[in-house]
Order: sequence, then C-alpha cells, then structure tokens
Amino acid sequence: MAPDVRPPRGGNVPAPPGRPAWDRATLDASGDGYTVLRAVRDGDQILDWTVVDANALVQERWGWVVGDVVGVPSSRLNAAADNSAFHELYVETLRSGERQVLDVQLNLPAAKGGWRRVVVTPLDADTVSAVTRDISRERYLEAALERERSRPVSVPPRRDDRGGAAEAAFAGRTAAVLFLASGVFSLANSVVSKLPGVDVTALRLAALGAIGFAAVVPALPWERHFRAVANSIVLLALAALAGTELITHYSRSDAAIAVYPVFFILLVAWAGLVRRQGAATIVAVLSSPLLYGMFASSGRGPIGLQCLIVTMPGAAALGEVLSWSAHRARALAEVEVQRRLHDPLTGLGNRTLLLVRLDHALERARRGQCSLALLYIDLDHFKRVNDTLGHNAGDDLLVRAAGALQQHARSADTIVRLGGDEFVVLCEELASAEEAVALAARLAALRLEVPGADRGYGLVTPSVGVAFSEHGGETADALLQNADLAMYRAKEMGRARSEVFGQALRDRIAVRRELEDSLRGAVGRSELRLHYQPVVTTADGRVVGVEALVRWDRPGYGLVPPAEFIPVAEESGIINEIGAWVIGHACQQASVCSLQNGFSFP
Repeated sequence: MAPDVRPPRGGNVPAPPGRPAWDRATLDASGDGYTVLRAVRDGDQILDWTVVDANALVQERWGWVVGDVVGVPSSRLNAAADNSAFHELYVETLRSGERQVLDVQLNLPAAKGGWRRVVVTPLDADTVSAVTRDISRERYLEAALERERSRPVSVPPRRDDRGGAAEAAFAGRTAAVLFLASGVFSLANSVVSKLPGVDVTALRLAALGAIGFAAVVPALPWERHFRAVANSIVLLALAALAGTELITHYSRSDAAIAVYPVFFILLVAWAGLVRRQGAATIVAVLSSPLLYGMFASSGRGPIGLQCLIVTMPGAAALGEVLSWSAHRARALAEVEVQRRLHDPLTGLGNRTLLLVRLDHALERARRGQCSLALLYIDLDHFKRVNDTLGHNAGDDLLVRAAGALQQHARSADTIVRLGGDEFVVLCEELASAEEAVALAARLAALRLEVPGADRGYGLVTPSVGVAFSEHGGETADALLQNADLAMYRAKEMGRARSEVFGQALRDRIAVRRELEDSLRGAVGRSELRLHYQPVVTTADGRVVGVEALVRWDRPGYGLVPPAEFIPVAEESGIINEIGAWVIGHACQQASVCSLQNGFSFP
C-alpha cells in the first residue's frame, strides 16, 4: 500500500525518493502555478480531486473565489471556471505512471484565462503534481505568424511602369549576356568555320553590333521603365535576327541548325524570366513563323518544322517555369520586406519603417519641399490591463488602438508601433501646424474600451506629444525624443491630452538638466543639510524620536525645496547616494546627541 503523502494544511508535499525537497520560495517566485492534488476514489473509479498543496500564484488566482484553495475539490473550482480538461489528464498520469504534458485554453476568474502548458507528474498511486505555465503570448504570436503567412501578398503596382532596383539590374545583366554570347559565337563562327553561301563580312559586322549593344543594355532605364525596356529588347532581338538573316543568309550554313534553335530558346526563356506569366508562350508563338521562315528560305523547311515541333514547346515551358519562379521569388521578397518593416500584431509599420520614412521626410524638409510633424502616442495605464486582465486582453487593446489611429489619421500619414503601447504618427505635407495639433487633440480624445472587462473597469485613453520640424534641421532621433518628451509632459498634466514640444518645454528640460548636473556633486561639495523634526506623543508631549529631513543648500540659489530636487534625484539615480549620506549623518548626529546630552531614543 502506498504511503500517505498528504501534507499538513498549507505545508509542502514530500518530494519523491532521490530528489531534494521542494523549496517553497522557489515555487512562489517561479512565475508558474504549482498544485498537488489527491484522487477521491470510489473503489477503482476516480470521482474527483482534492487540492492538498498550492503555491502563491495558485492561491492568489483562486483565493477570491474559494478562499484557501487547499482542501477544495477540483469540481468546485470547475464550477467557477471550466478546467474540466484536466481531470482526464490527471487520471492518465496515474494510470501510465508517466509525466503528461498538455497545452489547453482556459477560462479562469478575473479574465485571467488564456493558454496554459500543464505538466502533470505522478507522486504516488493517488497523488499528482501539476505545473501550469502561461504560454498565451507564445500561442498568440504563433497564430499571428500563421495569419501573416496565409495573408495574400500585396505587391504594390509599379508607378510609371517601374521595376525594383535588384530586378532591373538582374534583367539588364541577363540581356547583356544574351547579346554578348550571340555576338561572340557569331564572330567566332565566321572566323573558324567555312560558311558557303553566307555573307561573312555582314555576319561579322552584325556580331560586333551585338557585342556593342551588350555593353549598352545595362545602362538602359530598366528601373524606371521596366516593362517598356523588356518588351523592346525582345522585339529588337527578333528584328535584329530577321534583318541579319536577310543580309547574311546565315541559315544556309550547317551551323544554323544548331545555333538558331538555341538562340530562340534562350530568347523565349529570358522573356519568361523578366516578364509576367504567359509572356514566354506569347513570344514562342510569335517567333515560330520567323524561325520556320529562316530555314524554309534556305531550302530546309522540313528541318525548320522539326525545330518548331521540338524546341518551341520546350522553350515555352522553360520560360513559364522561369516566370513562375521569378514571380514567387518576388513575392517571397515582398513578404520578407513586409515582415521586416511591419509589426506582426497590429499590421502597422515598425521602428525601421518609421526611421526610413522620417529620414526621407526630413531630407525633403531641408530642401524646402514640405514641413512635418511627429505625434508620439502612449496608452495610459496600459500596464494595469496586462497585469489584471492578461496579455491577451492587452494585445486585443493594442489592435483596437491601431485601428482607431488608422481611422482618425489622414490617409497620407505613416502610423507605426514602436513597441509596447507606444505608437507614432508621421504627418507630412502639412498645410499648417494647427492641422497636426488638431489631429493630436482628436487622438487624445479617443476612449478605448478594454476587451473582456466589465463596465466598471474604465476606458483606456492616449496621451499625445507633438514635435514639429519646418526646415529639417533635426535628426530623426532628436525629433523622436522631442515628441517623447512632449508626451510625458502630457502625462504629467493629467493624461488623456496632447502637448506640443516648444520653447517652454525646451527651457524646462534645460533647467532640469542643469539641476541634475549640479545635484550630482552636491554630496561631495557638502551642500546637503539635515533638518530634524521631533516626533512627540499626544498623551504627554514627550519626544520619542526625530525625523531627519534633507535640504539642499545650492550655491547662488539658497535652499532648494525637496519637491524640486528629490524627483530629479530619483529619476537620475542620485537618490541612492543622497540616501546613504542621510542615513550616515543622521546616525552620527544621533550618537553625538546621546553622548553630549544624555538623550537617547527609545
């Protein structure tokens, strides 16, 4: 019979043999839920489970529902939140005697549900331990990535028939190689081979022309007029081939039987590579009569017909395969660009996209082409949503916030999520500064409902900071910092409002920096003073202690109020040095007071 491992109420479960005892402090600080349950049996049948131990996280989660969770049957917990999926998992753990792992979506009190990874381990014949880990964010990101993968790729149309820089360079190089190879082969063939009935001089001139054109092809305006140049190259190649044949009669040579079909295959394949699907088939169909006519004019009609039957279907198929591969490569490249420049949760741009567009906007502003404004937005009390309702609710709120920003901003504005609950709106080509100020006021007036919260929870509001650049004199980082400082000023002024970074805020920042610089050396220069305030009893007025209050005697300014320099000391970290000085001097003076006056504190 298995030993009874039931611990005292609130105590620890003895560890399995050969393992060290569980450390409760470690369990409480792990961030995972830890529960020990014992089976309630009716013979061999398990009817329910009783909680015999739980760490602090589990106690906190269920405490407001059932009080002390230890001793509570799991069926009672299931009545408050559907965790019935665990019962079969516990039973299977006891049956198999092996650890079981399950990812399950829970519905817990206080909207703290979401995805959990449950690891159940058998302790004895009737007892199991369950460790639950929150994997909601991991599962949500996986789902977002899957949605991103399944989302159809949106490749923006090329304005003015333009192509991408990489695609244009590749097309130019391949066209140059095609003309260079044909020219070099024709020139070598005219020198090495005997070509009866062929105008060798004209053939050599045509070969030199192809080689010269190969040097010019990469310099054509591929990026600006991709389709026009690609179509022109195909037509020019066919025209040059037909014209050269009329002058040189190269099809009369035996080499033409091998050269012309290969050249046509390369031309059709190249057309499929640089054009859209279907182009290779069209080029193959249109060029077939030309190839047959070349051979027929030299009395080789049957050979030309065989070439058409054999080479043209293969050339068209090769061209279509290359076209499909090139299209897929372009699509994958576009997906990668979208991934690098956009936030997977909200679909908005990210910091990288913002910095690129902000640099371009500042460059245009320096040339006097436009003025711009940057709106820095932070959601008020967003951390409270994450802490009380869970990360799923926080992510849903971010998605709603992104949708609200897109709805209220101008269509030409760039909206990005920097990270966390921070968003930025880049406004270009402003008619006036008031236009950006009005937009900031509209955004600050937004009221975002928290998903999954009751009506008494309240609405989340944004705080907005605005920074302008009229002549592009600022860097992107400086403009971002200015807007960020204006946003924090809006929070200081009560939140749910907007503030503009101007001269007053710039002067306030300069004063604060000067105050911080002076405060850093205050301890070393002995500028701090301690003032003591007695603590007396109300019964008899007896002094039972004193309160040490620090003051800063700043040279040239006199005593600086604590309300001015203590917040600066806390934000800059100087408070640690000041605190150590206060404790040391207060204790030292208390000791002197005790020795000289015989006064001691109880």
